[in-house]
Amino acid sequence: MKITKGNNEYACVFLQPGYWETGVLSDFFQAGASEDRTLPAYFWTDNCDFDAVANCFVLVLTPLHDKMVEETVYLPREHVLLLVAQKTAPPPGEIGKIGFKLP
Repeated sequence: MKITKGNNEYACVFLQPGYWETGVLSDFFQAGASEDRTLPAYFWTDNCDFDAVANCFVLVLTPLHDKMVEETVYLPREHVLLLVAQKTAPPPGEIGKIGFKLP
């Protein structure tokens, strides 16, 4: 699955439990406040591809500290629970959000 900027396609990447704690994505997303008991679990992207040789997703993300640059992040397949693509933009407020409340 390849999604590139400008094609009005988006991917929602659901992470395996515990992956957020590795810190790999902490430069790119902010988790919810601790008081709302939000557990990071997913994020949206409009620029991703899959590298079959390396068995990983290749994501181009913008760091929180510098919105003028883009960095390539390699996310091993075993840490991705599900990836869902859609043609329409995510709901307002969802881009840049990571996580959802547990019941």
